[in-house]
Amino acid sequence: MAAMEQREPDFKYIKLEHQLLALLALFAEDQFSSLQIDHHSTLSDNELARIGLAQRNREGKPQFIHRTLAEYFVAEFLVNQLTKKTKNRHKGRSFYSKFYCEHIFV
Repeated sequence: MAAMEQREPDFKYIKLEHQLLALLALFAEDQFSSLQIDHHSTLSDNELARIGLAQRNREGKPQFIHRTLAEYFVAEFLVNQLTKKTKNRHKGRSFYSKFYCEHIFV
């Protein structure tokens, strides 16, 4: 049990990295930029290959082994952002609700 608790930060990091990669894989650059995410994926190509869920193509754009994996990671990221309590109103509920309407429910 202690080993699992020690690895929990690694799992969270890998999940966040895949969420960011999925956003880049499924959205156009201007849509991704509109989210104003401060962090970009830092996983190397070797790390991605070892994990086995995604890779970068020749242009550097992420590709997942199956689109539903990318969709899952994007959905999880957006739900987390929508439900996160934040003092920054720009990245709060109204911002992500607007993003959904403009870019997802089109």
